[in-house]
Order: sequence, then structure tokens, then C-alpha cells
Amino acid sequence: MIATTLLTGFYLSRLNTTGTNSASPVESSTRLWAWQVTAIGVSALLIAGWPTRITGLPICLGFHKDRFTLSMLIGVSLLFVGLLELMFKEQIQIVVIIALAVALSSELFSAPNSAVIVLWSWLTYDDVKFPNALF
Repeated sequence: MIATTLLTGFYLSRLNTTGTNSASPVESSTRLWAWQVTAIGVSALLIAGWPTRITGLPICLGFHKDRFTLSMLIGVSLLFVGLLELMFKEQIQIVVIIALAVALSSELFSAPNSAVIVLWSWLTYDDVKFPNALF
């Protein structure tokens, strides 16, 4: 997790977002952009859940039902970026927060026993019926 944080932070700190020929963006246009992205993110979150709710499927983070949250990922990402731009003024603060978020998300799936956890979840799930010859 530490290596992922450091590598992501190094990459983002070296990223040139202003361009080579232009000056730093004006504060008011940056804040306007952040408000627009935040509004689009909230709208995307509200709209993305409609198909799942209309069909009566549950939206939850439990195993085997979390795939219905995938449609909301773009809205969450836009909301996250917009809130970061509104809350933090310095680029280094934003780089640290994004590096930590990437590191935490990569650590979740790189645990040594994650394959065992997924297999155990599949084996103990009630709706999944495996042939007796296999298990």
C-alpha cells in the first residue's frame, strides 16, 4: 500500500495539467468547473440507480449483489473530483488524497487471501448450487 501511494503521488505530482504555453488557470473558472463537475456527479448518481430500482433489484455492497453499483461509478468519480477541487486549493493536497484513495482501493484487491475470501463467499452463498462431485 505504501509503494502504491508513493508511486501514484510521484506520478500525479509530475503531471503537467496547466500546459506548457498557458498560465495557471483563473481561480473563478476553476471553481466554476468544480461546481459543474459536482452537479454532474450528483445528477449521474441519481439517474444511474433508476434502472435497478425500477426492476426491483437491491442495490447493496454485499457479495454477489454489488454489480448493480457499477453504473454509479462515473457519478461517484465526478463527485469525488469536484469535491476535491472545491475543498483543497493546493495541488499537493489533491495529489496526496488521490494517491491515498488509489492505494486503499488497490490494497483491497491485492490482499494475499482475497482469492480465498472470494472462493469462500461463493461456496457459502445460498443460491449457488455446486455439484457434489466437485466439492
